[in-house]
Amino acid sequence: MERELDLPTLLTSVKTALEHGNQKTALVALEQSTESLKKAFQQDPSMAVTGELFQIAAQLSEFALKLAKHFSQTEQTEDEETALRVRYESVVTAHTYRRNLVGPALLDWADCQKRLGKVAEADALYDNVIRDFSRLLGWGPTFDPDWLVAVQCLERAMSHSSRDFSVLQGRTKLVLQQSEELRAAQKA
Repeated sequence: MERELDLPTLLTSVKTALEHGNQKTALVALEQSTESLKKAFQQDPSMAVTGELFQIAAQLSEFALKLAKHFSQTEQTEDEETALRVRYESVVTAHTYRRNLVGPALLDWADCQKRLGKVAEADALYDNVIRDFSRLLGWGPTFDPDWLVAVQCLERAMSHSSRDFSVLQGRTKLVLQQSEELRAAQKA
């Protein structure tokens, strides 16, 4: 099946722009690459079977994180926000149900929104994590590292939100504490 945009060429353009210090050009190419990945995956779901989807999403996420760090260091917060949004979009395209991967990407984006003064937008993103990830508490405690990352994301979302989640936070901290005890006992 033919794809709308040539992903390898787009990825090369992102990489080349990064190598030459053209972060704004890289950001535009990164956005195009992420949109192309979404369309390509819709047209050819076998990308998940071959592993191509995960490989490309990982590259896009890595490039986006590099750009976000650069824009953060140079205090270009609007561009940092765009890079973090694109990172989230690439991760969620490939890993919709992997909360341990989606959570950190979504929270980085939300934290940037908050720094931009977009508190309502940030709270909406935090709320998404809290609503979805709080379901994980019924699965624990456990020593599974992916589960622990996801529940740590839940705790981070609640602590960064402007809303009060004190009851849920107490429950989350208890489950995390019990999980740490299980993990320590497993290592012993």
